[in-house]
Amino acid sequence: MKQPVFIMRPFLALPFAMALLSPQAAFAQVAAADSGDTAWMMLCAMLVLLAALPGLALRLAGASSVRSALCAMAQNMGVAAGVSLAWAIAAYSLIYAPGDAWLGGSGNLLLANLAALREGMTVPESAFVLFQMSLAVFAACLVGGAVVDRGRTGWMVLFAPLWLLLVYVPVAHWTWGGGWLAGLGVMDFAGGLVVHLCAGFSVLSLTLIAGRRASATASGHAPVLGMAGGALIWLGLAGSVGGWALGATDDAATAILNGHFAACAGALGWM
Repeated sequence: MKQPVFIMRPFLALPFAMALLSPQAAFAQVAAADSGDTAWMMLCAMLVLLAALPGLALRLAGASSVRSALCAMAQNMGVAAGVSLAWAIAAYSLIYAPGDAWLGGSGNLLLANLAALREGMTVPESAFVLFQMSLAVFAACLVGGAVVDRGRTGWMVLFAPLWLLLVYVPVAHWTWGGGWLAGLGVMDFAGGLVVHLCAGFSVLSLTLIAGRRASATASGHAPVLGMAGGALIWLGLAGSVGGWALGATDDAATAILNGHFAACAGALGWM
């Protein structure tokens, strides 16, 4: 009576052996963000914000009149705050969420549905959002400098988020978000088109609309503050060129070196 039981035991063990030897989902490797690249992106974002907040604030305060210096710094911080909130509410989604060739979609409104790992990158999408926000804030603060000593602070604080949505967002989507300019092969490594060209033409337009300054001086009331702000901008923009390498790589170091050498040559040329 025991012989059949002994013969059946290998057949009973066979399914269990096959289950153990087959690939298990629990042991499959899950893609995770690289901590070094993530820390690098966050550091670069803070460097760009350093250029935007104390850097541009000091630069504008030093270049304005005594009576307008404090207003210039307050306007700079108000613009940064308003643009940051507009970025979180709609701007990021309209640039980077899947859409068409002209504008992004609504999938990331209010920063919803952010991925644990940005597609094609080694950092979480939240770090990518932070870095891109710092570039948008810097661009808006550049635009705000056009109306120092030319208009009231309040309307610029309200105007900046509208400028972000109507000017910055479309151009950023066309270039960085897979829009029609990207389809033509346009490459903008560190914001020469999206940040500086958009801000430059916007500043020119606002200057022509607002007219002359109420009390212009040759070099501002405090050139020392302007120099300190310029030094912070010089340092902070290293985060812009280095951050666009999207990781702590040789490309990031090379970009920072090239940016620094270009700034040195420019400074000596102006001197």
